[in-house]
Amino acid sequence: MATTTMVRCGNHGLVPATLVCKHLAKGLSRRWHAVLVDGSEIPEGWVCPECEPHPWDFGLSDWEVWCMHCIRRVQKETGATVTVRDARTGQVHKQ
Repeated sequence: MATTTMVRCGNHGLVPATLVCKHLAKGLSRRWHAVLVDGSEIPEGWVCPECEPHPWDFGLSDWEVWCMHCIRRVQKETGATVTVRDARTGQVHKQ
């Protein structure tokens, strides 16, 4: 069973945290790709198309920790394209 990392968000209190690549965090892309690990349906992180081929090759300075609710808000407000790839089948789902 995976452990959920929590973060204290100024807007949402203590909530699950997710990593966001620096490009998404700076608003340089509106294409969000979920990073799923070990068959989980909850993303461990979100990356842009540039980072998707190798998301774990980066250092800590390449990531920001975001509240899952803030991620959803930004995705909605920016009209983001959200892609989730099933780790088991490789099938891509757009949301």
